[in-house]
Amino acid sequence: MIKRINLVHFALVFCSTLVFSLYAQSTGKEAFQAKCASCHSIGSGDLIGPDLKDLSKRREIKWILGFIQDPGKYLDNDKIGKELLVKYKMKMPNLGISANEAKDLAAYIDTQSGGNSKKIDVVVPTGDAINGKKLFLGKVRLEKGGVACISCHSVAGEGKLGGGTLGPNLTDIFKRSGTSLALTLKSLPFPTMKGIFDKKPLVEKEVNDLYAYFSTIKPVKPGNHQANFIYIGLGGFIIVMMIFAFVWRNRLRDVRRKLVEGEK
Repeated sequence: MIKRINLVHFALVFCSTLVFSLYAQSTGKEAFQAKCASCHSIGSGDLIGPDLKDLSKRREIKWILGFIQDPGKYLDNDKIGKELLVKYKMKMPNLGISANEAKDLAAYIDTQSGGNSKKIDVVVPTGDAINGKKLFLGKVRLEKGGVACISCHSVAGEGKLGGGTLGPNLTDIFKRSGTSLALTLKSLPFPTMKGIFDKKPLVEKEVNDLYAYFSTIKPVKPGNHQANFIYIGLGGFIIVMMIFAFVWRNRLRDVRRKLVEGEK
């Protein structure tokens, strides 16, 4: 009787553990695809961020969970975090990942590091690069009413003032991301972008066209548009002063004439 109870107890514990493990892998996979796959792979090399294969062999679990939940803290204050920032030159945003979700992600990464892992399969979009460029520059409005990419981002050689500086320069985004860029455009997982595009997402054609445009950009060194902005501002100031001088050119002459006549 006791042996039977122990056997039942063991079976329940085993099944519960198995179910929990499968659930963690399932939710971890969903979270990875939605929030991580656009910048990371598990076993297929670096993308925008590092390859996460065998992460648990390189970092302590406490560090992994802490970094996933608050990357900025580690990138600013942790020695390893600072080294990663220097190497990859892009600061991972805080994606609002909960403690439980972080555990699921860590478990999924650990499971996928077993040797059979691959990059998330991505269907390579086929789009119109010319229209994608127009979408980026704001010459064609986004269907759902979102803001043009150039409002926050820049691409070398595009835009007289070089575009916005809130987001990173995207000149070599395709070189760094490869086909995973399609996932980024579909999900736009970054907090600032989610605030803008949550209710105004890109439609499939816009994703395809932007992907096609980014894939055609030649990775050249970005120009110094900040200096251009200063020069344009200085030139505009000089032109305004010249206009004022022309409009008021007779004002002092009239004042002097009255003063001279008054002295007489």
